[in-house]
This record gives sequence, C-alpha cells and structure tokens, in this order.
Amino acid sequence: YLDHLHENVCQGDDENYRWLGRWAAHQVRHPGEVGQSAVVVRGLKGVGKNVFAEGFCDLWGQHGIVVTSEHNVTGNFNAHLRDKCVLVSDEAKGVDKVEVPNLLRHIIISNESHIVSVTGDERRFFVLECGNAHRNDVPYFAAIQKQLNAGGYGALLYHLLEEVDLAGFDVRNPPH
Repeated sequence: YLDHLHENVCQGDDENYRWLGRWAAHQVRHPGEVGQSAVVVRGLKGVGKNVFAEGFCDLWGQHGIVVTSEHNVTGNFNAHLRDKCVLVSDEAKGVDKVEVPNLLRHIIISNESHIVSVTGDERRFFVLECGNAHRNDVPYFAAIQKQLNAGGYGALLYHLLEEVDLAGFDVRNPPH
C-alpha cells in the first residue's frame, strides 16, 4: 500500500509522498480536529486512485464513507455524513466548494481533467496526478488488497500513529 502511494499516487515524488503520509498520520492522530485540507487525486481509470482513498477510508470503519454523487456531498439531505470522519468523493462531479463545519477529512478522486476550482497558490487542496504504471494491473491491486486484509490495515494504522514524524508539519500548507 505504501509503495503504491509513493510510486503511483505520488509518482515517485518524495516530497509529495512525505506530505501525503504526514497528512494521513495527522488525521488519525487528531480525530477530534477539523481535517483542514483536502487531498485530490486525478488519474486515468484503473490506476489505483480508489486503492489509496478507500484504503485510508477503511481505517475509519463506520466513520468513513465513499460517495459517487455530488448530491451526496452538497445536497440538502446529508444525515449520512453525521458521524463520518472521512469522505471519499469518487467521481462526484461538480464539487466546487464543500463546507464541512465538522470533523470531516475529504479525499476527492476522479479521472476528469477538471475536478475542483482552485488557484495555483491554494492552501487547502493537495492535488496529485496518479501515475499509470499499474493501470488495469489486476494482480498488482489484488496483492495490495490481500496484504491489507492480512494485517496490513493494522500495520498501516500503527505506522501512521507511531512511526510518521509530524515535527514541523502544517496540515494547512501542502506542496503546490
């Protein structure tokens, strides 16, 4: 899972990988705080955006949710978000602004060329372009899921809680 984040989601960029890992660690260590910034991952179909997003979401159990419709994010009826800490918007198009006066962490994934309206100096969005090295590589993604199911979720949570150094980390200031 972590190799996938580094090699594919961050395309080998050490600074982006380090920030993404620190963002995830900050979220699990401070569940009572507002998420402060959203992670946006763009890439072609089948490159593993969901593997990253849903893997992180799964750490939160019933407090994580994946939605596939803009209405589920910005609609009038949002009781399904009441006890959620992680929201993954999977192809929830048209999400320009999300107000979350709660403890929600937001991950947005899409294969669209335009996902969110942000400026070049945006402070609250961390935008990544997922690589294509393992596009539609079923054995690769099956191996990641097998590893997560065989104790990998626990190992990932331990890593985020105990091993990631957050000294000097500012969750509101991602790399651009």
